[in-house]
Amino acid sequence: MAIVYFRGNKIREFIMSQITEKIDQLGKKGAELLQDEELKARLNDLKGDVEGNIRKHPIVSILAAVATGYILGKLFGGR
Repeated sequence: MAIVYFRGNKIREFIMSQITEKIDQLGKKGAELLQDEELKARLNDLKGDVEGNIRKHPIVSILAAVATGYILGKLFGGR
């Protein structure tokens, strides 16, 4: 990326155009990923693995979920 010198509102316009361009690129990439059948298959396999582990170890899974919820609550609770 080249170094560009601007004044006043030109800086904001330049930054906004760069941000908009990046968001468009990420949106296109996200749409491509949603169409990827291999990715869908891998996510389904992962989902099956997670469900299998939860069924094998339900108490540990519940304790892990409670601990995760507690920690996230402390981090983002604001009290």
